[in-house]
Parts: sequence; structure tokens; C-alpha cells
Amino acid sequence: MMNTDENASEPEEMDTKEEDPSDNMVTNGSHSPKENEDVTMEEDTARAEGTITLTVPHFSKMDKPELSDPIYVRNLPWRIMLMPRTSSHGQERVKSLGFFLQCDPKLETVSWSCQASAKLTLKNHHEDKEDFSRKISHLFYAKENDWGFSHFLTWAVSYQL
Repeated sequence: MMNTDENASEPEEMDTKEEDPSDNMVTNGSHSPKENEDVTMEEDTARAEGTITLTVPHFSKMDKPELSDPIYVRNLPWRIMLMPRTSSHGQERVKSLGFFLQCDPKLETVSWSCQASAKLTLKNHHEDKEDFSRKISHLFYAKENDWGFSHFLTWAVSYQL
């Protein structure tokens, strides 16, 4: 139905008053912070990126895989894994460090996947030297839930960091 009233084309006054910034708006059951109020979020499991840290005590004596605590990114649990590896180069056996990123959602279904990119870094404990990093990009899924380097760097080089 069309309004044919003569006043139909009159401009209508709109409320353009800005909201008072001191008002505490309620969002998801909590209050918005006031100015200068510190905000500390609990771990946001849906965040887009994160940093995983693993400290290995007595690194030189590591003889089994070490697994970090998980962090959640895009609602999936991610860990890093370090492990001593040995490879043969002719007659010589060379010990190296394996370094992997793992996505292990422990889902009942196997029909999940997640594309991820990461920079795997072994931190240098000498301030004047650089860290050692390598990048990965992989489509993680149930049968390939970890990706990285079986031989990230040799054991001898890892001692120098």
C-alpha cells in the first residue's frame, strides 16, 4: 500500500546523537571495558594464530620425543614435537633433531582438514647469534596430522645455538 499523504516527501528528522562512551555496554554477558582499563582475555581458542613454546630441560640428554602443551588456534589443538633422529650417510651415522608441528583434534571423525603455515624456530641462547628457523605449509588431516623436518638440523649444530 502506498502512502499518498502530502507530507510523505517531507524529510524525517533522524536521531544522530552519539552514544555516551562512558556507558558500559553488555556484550556476551560481560561488560565492555572503561577507558584505560586493562583487558586480559582468556585463551581465545578461535584465534587465527598463536605461538607454541617448548623448553627441553637437559637438551643434550634428550633421548625420546618431547611434546609441547597444546595451544588452540581455529578451535584445533596444536603442538610442537622435537625428537632425536639418526640417519646414515654412507658408513657414518649422523644424529639430528626432528622438529614437527602437530594438529591432533582427537575427533571421532576422520573427515577433517586444516591448511596451516608455520615458522619452526630453534631459539639461540646466545644473544649475539641468530635463531635457526625453517618454514612449513601443509594441509593437515587425520592421516597426516603432523608436518615438519625429520632432520631439522644436525645434533652438533643444535648444540652451537
